[in-house]
Amino acid sequence: MKHNKKLWIVLFLATDLLLLSVSGALLLFPDLPGALLGSTDTIEDGVIIISDDTPLPPSPKPTATAQPSPPPTVSPFAALDEYVTLPRYTDGFELPVSGATGYATAALSIRNNSGGTTATLRPGEAFRILLMDGERYFVENSLGVQGWINRSGTFINLPDVVPSAIYDDCCSSGALFRSSGHELPGITGQSLYETHWYNARLSEAEYAMPVLYEVAVDVARIQRHCLENGDCLMVYQTFRPFQTQMNVAAALRSLANASAEVRAGFQAKGYNQNWFISQGLSNHQLGLALDVSLCRITETQLRNSGPCTYLHVNGYEEYEMPCPMHELSSAAGVFVKAIPQMNYQLAASTELLDTMTEGAIKLQKYFMDEGFTPLASEWWHFDDLPVYQNVRMRYGNGDFYLSGCLSTAPIVMD
Repeated sequence: MKHNKKLWIVLFLATDLLLLSVSGALLLFPDLPGALLGSTDTIEDGVIIISDDTPLPPSPKPTATAQPSPPPTVSPFAALDEYVTLPRYTDGFELPVSGATGYATAALSIRNNSGGTTATLRPGEAFRILLMDGERYFVENSLGVQGWINRSGTFINLPDVVPSAIYDDCCSSGALFRSSGHELPGITGQSLYETHWYNARLSEAEYAMPVLYEVAVDVARIQRHCLENGDCLMVYQTFRPFQTQMNVAAALRSLANASAEVRAGFQAKGYNQNWFISQGLSNHQLGLALDVSLCRITETQLRNSGPCTYLHVNGYEEYEMPCPMHELSSAAGVFVKAIPQMNYQLAASTELLDTMTEGAIKLQKYFMDEGFTPLASEWWHFDDLPVYQNVRMRYGNGDFYLSGCLSTAPIVMD
């Protein structure tokens, strides 16, 4: 009996000790019931009160490794779509004439409002156009002298007013001239003159590619038609200094004298050397001609120049052409027979060679639709026939080199 009484006392004390331990743990760790039992409502006097309808917590899920959000998909032609909404400036240019670089084609006097001469521009000297007033420019030279000059004695830098075209003056970057695949000694791969300068108007280095003002107007129109079809002009040469032309002609003549293959390359379709490089003054010196190819656009963007927005083509693929640019042989021919230069009617009615590619045919159509005539012996060469016929005043002989680039962002006047 005494033994049983002792046993009950021990059990009572053990139970009391257990309840005290649990109560102490709850006081020290109030979140412990939830961790052990999944969910609790309240704790009253050390007793855990569990609601039967309390849902169990969801099973934990693994945390995914954070990944950067992919950039939004942007059409490479988004800017091209916006191009059609951009404003056009004087004569359809993509940027205003003000701030563009011009070049004197002969010695030109800069005159003040009273007609007095304040400075003289040398042939090839750059000036900045501040204002155009009819047939006159108000200009500033590299020394800051300002005044009026006659516009008809000048070229304008094509990239300054048609910046959406692609420019690569190959005679500045490295001449491409070959004949029947043969290099011209002292010419091929050489920089024959300098035209690659920083252009503050475009915020990057760009080739200076001058033409007559009226030619620039026509090229702007052609480039717009190209862009509407997802194409873009690639201009390899506009102005070619007379001395450079003479050097190329001499190198080609020397090569032909030494190579029967080169001579045969001229004569294959009734041509001779003069069809590929003039032995005298050419339309390249007069600002009337371009050597140009055609590209498919793959990517575009909009850029700003001062208060103006323009299209920049930063991705393109050049069309396949009959032969490389400046291959001076019959491989570059356009028509089944030689036809006189600057004869639009014959060019429009003469059959094309079967070597003319899709790109070459498209390029020819773009230019002929605006009145240019193709050169029968060179798929890349086009002369602005309307300007040739209508611009009576011409200055100089192209026997000069360009002095630099003075372009600035345009000033748009109200």
